[in-house]
Amino acid sequence: MAHDQSLSDLAYVRTLAEAGRTVPLLSGPHLMGWGVLLSAALAGHGVIVNTLPQDEHFFLWGCWGAFAALGFGMNFVLGRRLSARPGASAANNQADRAIWAGAGLVMGAFSIGMLGHMLYTQDWTAPNAIPAASFAVYGGAMLASSLISGVGALRPFAMLASVMAVALAIFADTPWMYFIASGAALLTLFLPGLVLARREPSTLV
Repeated sequence: MAHDQSLSDLAYVRTLAEAGRTVPLLSGPHLMGWGVLLSAALAGHGVIVNTLPQDEHFFLWGCWGAFAALGFGMNFVLGRRLSARPGASAANNQADRAIWAGAGLVMGAFSIGMLGHMLYTQDWTAPNAIPAASFAVYGGAMLASSLISGVGALRPFAMLASVMAVALAIFADTPWMYFIASGAALLTLFLPGLVLARREPSTLV
């Protein structure tokens, strides 16, 4: 089965090369899904800390626990879809997956570290540093994806993510920071994902 998929991908890449086109990136649905999911979680966090000051820790754990569970399930479903798409084994798509896997590893480690710091020091504001760091990593990953794929349309989103990282760091401890981050997730993850998804082929060309 894997051999047949590789042959199909080779035929697809050859056809695109003969037409003077590059293999499209296939990470669009992942970016769209994570953009919506992250935006919802950040907005939920903002609502909780601004309206439920007495019970916020319980609800915050629930909010981000649901985010992690839904994200894991979404990655599983979209991963199966991606592996069946034409061009999935092309070099730029393999590099793109490696870039975003590395970004996810970095942010996972940083987030766990900040949560550990929060529990160890009882500094409940420690997780406020996570959004700024996340968008800085997203910007770097998106720029790398743009450079290896030649999709110049991703570069403005990479720059915007970096600008948002600076803004979120400056306003890290304000009560409305999470609402800014929620909007930023839609602008810097969902929208570029939509751009990539619209470029995906429906069948072999």
